Amino acid sequence: MEITIPLKDHEFAARLIERLIYFLVVEMGLRIKTMGSTTLEREDLDRNPEPDNAYYIQNQSIVTG
Repeated sequence: MEITIPLKDHEFAARLIERLIYFLVVEMGLRIKTMGSTTLEREDLDRNPEPDNAYYIQNQSIVTG
């Protein structure tokens, strides 16, 4: 088990990137499905990535619902 606490700069950058992605998607007339922290299962890796935030743009319709 690994326990970490995000630093202030990390959280600021994460929110800034999130806003940038959101506004770009809106300007391009696309739809987005945002996910918070999630585990992505990858059988081809020995471990599963766990991003702070996940964004589905091209495959938004697949993950919605």
